[in-house]
Amino acid sequence: FPPLPLWTLRWHAEDVDRAWPGVFSAYRLHEVGWLEVVTPACTAYFIWWFAFTGWMLVHGRHQHKDTTGLDTVYHFTMRSNKVLANLLGLRDLKDAPKVSYI
Repeated sequence: FPPLPLWTLRWHAEDVDRAWPGVFSAYRLHEVGWLEVVTPACTAYFIWWFAFTGWMLVHGRHQHKDTTGLDTVYHFTMRSNKVLANLLGLRDLKDAPKVSYI
């Protein structure tokens, strides 16, 4: 869990230095600005998001139990969770939104 070690290094730096002298001394997060912490995390997330969205548009949308023999989390959830399916207005998976490209 990366947030927990980061939180520990930020708020308990002295305790960490006492426990492991010299190992984490470069991690002085109280001297780092907010943007210096958030920018790398957001950059990594958006790189992943663009790659994942590209994969979903090119390959992932074709994954279905009828075509690959494997089920997707979306279709399994819609079949097994009738309350959620009704909330989304799906009476049958055939009613599920489909994207058509011209």
